[in-house]
Amino acid sequence: MEIKYSFIIIWMVLSFFISTTTPLSAQKLQPYNKALIWRGFEHKWTYNHRINRIGSLVSMQKDQGYCIHYSATGLGSDSTFATTYYSYVEAPNVYFKETEVKILVNGNEGDLLTKAENIYLDLDEWMQNKAHYDVLVNGFEVKSMIKSDQLQLLQFLVEDPQYTKETQQIYLTANFNLVTNCRTLECELFKDKTAYELTLHLLILGFDEDVAEVRNSYTTRNYAWDTSVEVEELSKKLTISGQKDHYPAACLGIKGLGIVLNEEHWLLELNNYVTPLSYNPQNGQMDSHINMKVVAWNNGMENFSVAPFKAEFAKRKSGFAMLDTNPSLIQFSNAKIKHGKSTTSLYWKGQNKSAEAPEAESIKNISSNLNFN
Repeated sequence: MEIKYSFIIIWMVLSFFISTTTPLSAQKLQPYNKALIWRGFEHKWTYNHRINRIGSLVSMQKDQGYCIHYSATGLGSDSTFATTYYSYVEAPNVYFKETEVKILVNGNEGDLLTKAENIYLDLDEWMQNKAHYDVLVNGFEVKSMIKSDQLQLLQFLVEDPQYTKETQQIYLTANFNLVTNCRTLECELFKDKTAYELTLHLLILGFDEDVAEVRNSYTTRNYAWDTSVEVEELSKKLTISGQKDHYPAACLGIKGLGIVLNEEHWLLELNNYVTPLSYNPQNGQMDSHINMKVVAWNNGMENFSVAPFKAEFAKRKSGFAMLDTNPSLIQFSNAKIKHGKSTTSLYWKGQNKSAEAPEAESIKNISSNLNFN
């Protein structure tokens, strides 16, 4: 009888160890448990231009991390100086999937061109049947399809996804609003048609109950400028409140951004990024800085640009801007997070070259910066 009871005790002990070690082996990190999350960008030319192509994104491909930036001007040659902001996340119980959606708008210069694109995304088996799904913008690209124009309004936003269990699909809606115009000397006469394509790079998150939480926020910045005083750099503090006491790690992402100007302007600089400052797991609050800035001109651009002869014709106009950003707080029950940024530069020869030219693209492998050492 004692032997029988001893056997039962041994079996219970073994069963306990088996039951506690199995989940740990299931938590082994797979490529789909790792993600780069885009936190925005800085883009600067040395003098102001029409927009031929502009964009910034991050991506994980075969366990390698990349920051990509796009830049192409119109007639004038120039150099671009850009920074991409990101957070790298490893979370064994969260599942990440990258995708993209393309939205083409076309019409008359000066008109509001607006379009919502709906897509159904098939989910891999490892991402199916999760309790919650969410989506972030992991970067964007705006590309001219006809000619370069000056920017007046640019807005994009991705809506929260819907999951259809019967088909194992995610239903996504992405929104794009654009106004451009061109009424200055470098613009072609009697050509008032415009067409631009937006590519939104998206990151889908899938997770079960109490594994993660996503809280959305919204913030704005409005300002005016004239032809003598430059636009100031300004960081705006933003606190996003999440769930208390349950999530020890957190980072920030973006779901959309918007730029509204009083009229079309040449673009010199465009910044929109969010920086995490501190996170308090007890109250679930993330303190951050939001940087939003559009610059149409600055002092010295006519004389100190990469192409001073062409920059002599750069013009100044007064105006005002209304900027907005849709940041999101992502909380994790189990994750390692590393924040970073990547800088790059590009040179564009101008002459109204096609936006598809390879010189418009910078790709940097940042995998060596993603180690938790």
